[in-house]
Amino acid sequence: MISVCDGGPAVAACINGLCGQGFFCNSRGFCCRCASGNSTGPCINNVCPAGYSCNTNNYCCPLGSGSVLGPCINNQCPIGFACGAGNLCYAVAASHIISMASTGLSGASPAGGRGKGVKGSEKATVHSFHDLVPALKTVLYDKSNMQLDKVLSLLEAKTQLPREQLTYGLMGLVGIYLIFGSLAQLVCNLIGFGYPAYASVKVIFLLYLYLPQTYGAQIIYEKYLDPLIAGIEKTLYKK
Repeated sequence: MISVCDGGPAVAACINGLCGQGFFCNSRGFCCRCASGNSTGPCINNVCPAGYSCNTNNYCCPLGSGSVLGPCINNQCPIGFACGAGNLCYAVAASHIISMASTGLSGASPAGGRGKGVKGSEKATVHSFHDLVPALKTVLYDKSNMQLDKVLSLLEAKTQLPREQLTYGLMGLVGIYLIFGSLAQLVCNLIGFGYPAYASVKVIFLLYLYLPQTYGAQIIYEKYLDPLIAGIEKTLYKK
């Protein structure tokens, strides 16, 4: 079995000993490009050896080699992936996805895949804080949000600091307050428990109203709303 090629991630299991163009079937039955890109085999409980990470096909691939979802279908891939070498769907970097979202492009491939316009925003996997910086700057420097831009421009003029640094400082102060501030425990409880509890109760109530099995809307109307309306009408007619 030839095992010298140009490197790259594991793709998937071989099919009858065959793989896509630019890949070979290794001794373990996986389609790989060797050198830095050899797969060590399937992930075990989502765990891989040192220097390897579990990709979307549940194979251990070298860190930094990227992850492959599977073959492209009509040169198209799901959101967050782009059709590339070997007609495979490769994970797209977060900053690249943000730029595609701003220009309305999707499916741009690193090896000549054709981009196609899509509606909606692109999504990406966040690996570190640096992946969030481009998205944060996009929000902070959004000229269409006139009120936010006006406030941030005034703060920049007074402090002579870029708005992203001001934002980091504000987030730091909020974090310190939530640890040491007065009534911080109450605020944390409202954030961590109060709002989720409210949202849960709201969902349960809406399900009770909308589900045909409960007749919730009809019961509430007949028991509460209809008598209330009748009482108001009776009071008005007496006057």
